[in-house]
Amino acid sequence: MKFKQSNTKNSEIKVVVSFEDKEIQSFVEFGAKELGKTVDIKGFRKGHIPTSIIEEKYGKDLLLEFALEKKLNKIYQDVITENKISPLSQPNVEFTSKDPVEITFTVAVKPEIDLKPLDKVKIKKQTAKVTKKDVEEEISHMLIRVAQFDEVTRKAKKGDRVTIDFEGFDKDGKAIPNTKSENHPVVIGDNMFIPGFEENIEGLKKDDTNEFEVTFPKDYHAKELQAAKVTFKIKVNKVENKTIPELTEETIEKISYKKQSKADFEKEVETKLTAKQEQENKKKQEEELYDQFLKNLKFNISELMIADEMQILKQELAQNLQRQGLTLDQYEKMMSEKEGKSVDETYKTQAEERARLKMIIDAIVSEKKLEITDKDVDARLKEEVDKAPKEIKDHVEKYYRDNAQALAVLKNGMLLDKLVAEYIS
Repeated sequence: MKFKQSNTKNSEIKVVVSFEDKEIQSFVEFGAKELGKTVDIKGFRKGHIPTSIIEEKYGKDLLLEFALEKKLNKIYQDVITENKISPLSQPNVEFTSKDPVEITFTVAVKPEIDLKPLDKVKIKKQTAKVTKKDVEEEISHMLIRVAQFDEVTRKAKKGDRVTIDFEGFDKDGKAIPNTKSENHPVVIGDNMFIPGFEENIEGLKKDDTNEFEVTFPKDYHAKELQAAKVTFKIKVNKVENKTIPELTEETIEKISYKKQSKADFEKEVETKLTAKQEQENKKKQEEELYDQFLKNLKFNISELMIADEMQILKQELAQNLQRQGLTLDQYEKMMSEKEGKSVDETYKTQAEERARLKMIIDAIVSEKKLEITDKDVDARLKEEVDKAPKEIKDHVEKYYRDNAQALAVLKNGMLLDKLVAEYIS
């Protein structure tokens, strides 16, 4: 094989591979042998058909093409090895010539990034501040979540949970798809329905019916219902009074699954709120810093890297959609109807930014010689064990030590923490 290498302006290397006559003949013979394992030719057993017979039947060009497809991965490995290329994505492969036979591999490589514009970049450290009011509000929400509901025969009022059947109809009295539900619980005042809906449940009691018109919001997620006037028919099946419990040790045990005093519980809530706020602050700091990276650093990047990042992004999107009972195809259809764009068009900018950030982070880690040592990992695992519930403490460290992927994710997060710390004032 002969290689002709050239660079593109988009951080890519192109390698044109050509072959000598003896290599071409070797490919043809290989193609004939492989094809001979599967085809039927009268008078010969599979796997024992002479090359000349196979070549006569299928032609040299087809056998060569078949062999090159089979050998493509091996050829690519030779390309990156012989040319000392460190690829960052799947290559683009083209059969660019038949006579002479040539294959062109386009490979994405690390771009040259000048990090000097980041010398003056600094972001302000954000400290978690949890007040007594924050703790009281959080406990109030917890008590609401364990509220008791008791069926009543009176008319429904704000705060009650009302179980209803409902269906929506258009101006011609025709039922509208996806607007029907049975035994649907609604807490009046939670504002989980479109404006005007819950107000028409208030004042009704069990077995009462009602008919009313509401207008859907202009930005409603279902395009066909945006700003639509819909008549709903409802029937009340049950009305329940909501009783929020007092903060007693019995209630605390029900919420936290352990016996503890009110003071200890409040301290636990404060600790959890602080940890949550610290995590949110950390995320904000990272986002602010990444925005600065993208704003200050300009460099060319291969479309191949963006395409690879798009595939990762779509896999993540598909997993998230699956939890909501949707497929990526269904979501793409919804996006097309609502926005007039495909998923690729919608997320192109995000995919490019993610690809750029990966390159920037890699360049910073390399220049600043950032690394995570075994000592760092030991210290972090001790932190993880210390904050884990007592019943799983013994399993936390073992989980990371025995799970290479989980440990890699942990170490990557620690490395990003070190990187962000370099830019915090």
